[in-house]
Amino acid sequence: MTPEYRRYPTPHEVLAVEQAARRARAEEFRRLLTVAARKLKAPVAHAADALARRFRRAHAPVRRGV
Repeated sequence: MTPEYRRYPTPHEVLAVEQAARRARAEEFRRLLTVAARKLKAPVAHAADALARRFRRAHAPVRRGV
């Protein structure tokens, strides 16, 4: 029975694995932020539209009958 050979990764291999993990993590955060932005887009747009309507109504010139 031969002894089991364990090969430890070289510093370059460790660095490559760490960089790949960082890239994957950054990509996942980008994806999550994109999904969150899409979900928030409609409510924010609706609130902004409602606020703009209220502002326009409050500052509209007074109409006088002719």
